[in-house]
Formats: sequence, C-alpha cells, structure tokens
Amino acid sequence: MKINLLSSLFLISSEDFPECHRFSGYFFEGANLYQGTEGATHFYEQFGCLPSGQDGIFVSVTRKKQILEIAGDSAGLVPLFLLRVPGYWAVSPSFDRLLTEAKKHGHQLNILPDVLQAWRITGAIAQFPTTSQTCVAEITVVPTWGEIVCTADKAVIVPRKQTFAENYQEAINRYRVETIGRFRTIVSSNEPLTFDITGGIDSRSILATAWEAFGAEEFRALNRAGKISLRSNPKQGVDIRIANKIVEALDVELSGPINLGDFAENPANLSQKGSRQSKILSVWRRQRLGRSAIPQWNHNHVDGFWSSGVFGGNFKSPNPNELSVWDGQRFLEKFERHFDNRSLFEGWRDRVLEDQVAAQIHGRGHRLPFWPVFNRDVVMRMHARQYLGSKRLYPLSFKSLNDAANFLDAFSLRNHQIHHDLIFTGAPELIEIEYDKEAKSVQDGFSPSILAKNDSFDKDALEGRQFGTKTLDEATETLPPCNPSELSQLVSKRALRLLKDPEIAKLVGARGTRKRQRMLKEVSNLGPGQSHVLANSHLPHLIDRLKKMDML
Repeated sequence: MKINLLSSLFLISSEDFPECHRFSGYFFEGANLYQGTEGATHFYEQFGCLPSGQDGIFVSVTRKKQILEIAGDSAGLVPLFLLRVPGYWAVSPSFDRLLTEAKKHGHQLNILPDVLQAWRITGAIAQFPTTSQTCVAEITVVPTWGEIVCTADKAVIVPRKQTFAENYQEAINRYRVETIGRFRTIVSSNEPLTFDITGGIDSRSILATAWEAFGAEEFRALNRAGKISLRSNPKQGVDIRIANKIVEALDVELSGPINLGDFAENPANLSQKGSRQSKILSVWRRQRLGRSAIPQWNHNHVDGFWSSGVFGGNFKSPNPNELSVWDGQRFLEKFERHFDNRSLFEGWRDRVLEDQVAAQIHGRGHRLPFWPVFNRDVVMRMHARQYLGSKRLYPLSFKSLNDAANFLDAFSLRNHQIHHDLIFTGAPELIEIEYDKEAKSVQDGFSPSILAKNDSFDKDALEGRQFGTKTLDEATETLPPCNPSELSQLVSKRALRLLKDPEIAKLVGARGTRKRQRMLKEVSNLGPGQSHVLANSHLPHLIDRLKKMDML
C-alpha cells in the first residue's frame, strides 16, 4: 500500500479523484507524533485507514471504494477550503488556488457582500474567516468539527467522530498527556520548539506544560542546545520585562533572530536579516491567502491586524452577562457601525451565530457562552499561523482543553481556573511572577485542582521510535534509487514559484535569484536512476531552510 505526500499548497478535485492515499506529513495518535508517510503507512497497514479526528497538523486523504474522505486536524491548525459548483468540487488549504482553479474551468463565482465587508472590517482574512462561509458563495471553510466526504461529482461536510471526557479532571489530564507527548516527539524528531513568553497567562500556561514535559534539567539542556527557543516581544515593554523575570526564575535563556537586550535599549537595532525574512514571509502569506483576489483589499490594515492579539486563552466571556452563544450578539453589535447598512450587518451576524451554534452542537460546548466557542472554531486558526509542518503549535486550541472548559462555571472561567491549574501543576514557580494585568494573577481563595501526575509515559513510544522517525539527513540518504523523491520535486517546484514572485526576487537580489533557480532546476530535471545526485546537492539545506521559514 502506497501513501503519497501532499504538497503544502495541494489541490484535489473531482477531476483528480485519487486512486491512492495521500497525507500531508504529521499526525498525532494519542500522545505520539509520526512524520512523513512512513508513520501513516504503518498506521494504515495496522488499522486499515488513515488517522481521522486527531489533534495535530495534518491532512489525510483516504479512498474507500467510490468515496473519498478528506480530513484535517481537529485543532483547526490547517484550514481546508472547499469549492463546490454543480458537478465539480475542489479542496485546498489555499483560498487563492481555488479561485485560480475556478477561473481556469470557467466556473461562475458569486461574491457575498456582507462577508466581504466583514473581512475588510475585522481583519479576518481569507484564511481565517469569522464564519465558515467565505466571501465567495461557492467556497466554504471546513469547520473544525467536520470533514469532507466526496464522490466523483459531489462533496459534503459531515461531523467527525469525537470522544469526550466525563469530567474536568479527565479532560484537562487528557490535554496534558496529548500536549506533553507532542512536545517530546517534536524534539526527538530533531525539530525545534518555539515558545512565546509574554506578560499574559496563555503563554505561561503553555510554558508550564512544556516544563512539565521535559523536567527542569532536560528543558534547560534543550534550551542551551537551541532545540527549545523562548522568545518575547521586544516592542512591548511589559512583555520583555516579565519575560526576563520568567527566564531568570527558570534559569533558561531567551533566544531568536533579534537581540532582545540591544533592541530594548535601541529599537532601531532590528536585524536586517530578520527584517528581510519577515518581508519574504509576508509575500508568501499574501500568495497563499489570495488577498489580491479580493476587491478593494486594504493590505496595510490587514497585515497589521493579522498578527495582533492573543485570543486563544479566552475561555471566559468578556461580558459577564453572556451565558449562551446567542448572547454573542452583544459582542458582534460593535461592528455594525462599520457596515454600509443594517441589512449587511445582520446577514453577517446571523452567519456567525449559526456557525457557532453548529460548533456548539458538534463540539459539545453546550454550557459555554459565545466567546469560547468562537475562539475554538475560528480564532485558534488565526493565532496558530497554521502552515503544514509548522512547529508553532498553539496547544490551547486542542479540543480536550475546550472540553475541560465546558465543565466549569462562569466564575471559574472568569478567574482563569484552567490556566492556573496548568501552571500550578507544570511549573508552580511561575505562579507568583507578575502578569501584565492584575486580573490574570491568582485570585484570593484559589484552590488548584488535583491533577494526575504524568509518570506513565513510555519514553521510546513518546519519541516515535517505533515508527522509525527519521531526521532530514537520514531521509535524504535513503531516497529510493529508482526515482527521485516526490518531496524533492514538490519542494523545488514550490521554491521556483516563490522565486518568480517579483517582490521576493527583489528581496533576494538578481544574482541570488539566478543561483537558486539554477540549483532548483537541476533537482527538478533529475530522471530515473539519478536520485543519488540529491545527496550532493543543496536540496537538504534548502528543505531545512524552507521548513524553518514555515514554507513547507
């Protein structure tokens, strides 16, 4: 049985009804992470199907007789766009690619004015819509609670199978087991982990779970070796001040492309290399998001909004009177003044509320108000910066934690019970360090929940060794002798496309562009029996660089 690796900007359509299984590169089963197609192949041979409904970063395509099942990760870190017109469907993580595909086939697409205007207002760009309906009537985003079932000429979204905990302790302990396993297996797979440290409570609770995952001695060793990077926001004075207190308490180091100490003293000391990389990534994002296809798009406004705000930890409601999803109307009303008329606003508002009700029904959020459900199904994708293969996981998006929130009352949610429990259990030394806002500190009378200790891990199993997870160099050395790696072809073609972009070419420079194009074309033109050339090429380095820049 063969499983092909999906490219990061794949497109599957009714014209390309696959005969074999496809997979994007990572999946989690229990507490384990398996890379590439090797783990997926092993899983398929053992269980007869590809993984479905797991939290992680993956897309799986499974053929069952005349039906195709396309599933993404249930944490919402890889959005799937679904184009449907009579007799034709297409699926891709790229909104822009679906628009191009529809134009190529001559399909008539219809703009929805209310959603289009909402995108401009809220900064909820094409990849992170505030509803599952995009501004193009024929293109929807698969919600986190669903997956796609396709026939040769039809595609429908169906609820994924989910399991839920019976109580708060079970749910939050499940989150800890899953998250600790993922942290360990990412590092053991020779992949880096990056944690943002701010004055807030979200980043602190994630850091505490990572501290629990490795223990103080191993965490510090991984930090010194560059396997675990800790970074903060030098532009935000309160963040960098508190971050320094946190790293001092844990005896670890801040890291990253920016010299945080120099930057704090002189904001003009932003490294040119880091700035250029940021610009290249910005071009890449615009390509992927398809912003240029949206009429009257304000790039500057959206670029600023896109990276702002950490919404993920808001299991509580900002409005104390909000007790249900429908009470979210109060939150949405503030956007009305930005719409051209009341009718457009009401159309958009009703779409948002209907989507949240569906997420509530299928995600068992029946006791949660609007804001946590909205976060779970929408905003998590925004903050996670979802790229296939990204190591910037945002654990607070995992369904187990949302399940835990559903067992708490409004008072406990408002006082950050989940965050404090995770911090108290994983790294109690972080409890007393100041927060950016006093409201986030441990309130008087806080009683931590009794959470089970994670002492039952099989380290070899957690590290994914039973599936022979390989490093990049090992994978390159074992390329099949009869045919160049499909991955190398995808990487080289994708990189060539990037270099053709005039903005990227300008940033790289004419000489650098020609050099890279020549190298990539050599890889693309390799024929049967020539795959040994890859071992002596620059491809492994290129793949590594693209992965570090979240372009793979």
